[in-house]
Amino acid sequence: MTASLQEFVSGLTVQSIATTIVDVALVYYLIYRLLLTIRGTRAAQM
Repeated sequence: MTASLQEFVSGLTVQSIATTIVDVALVYYLIYRLLLTIRGTRAAQM
């Protein structure tokens, strides 16, 4: 298991890490905005 983890980490590049961070941040923001929108509607009062 350690060898496969080491192989995975060695395959990471700066570009793949940056892409992953941007992707996670974008999904987080979209879910946050969706929850804010729902909070402002009558559906949130149920």
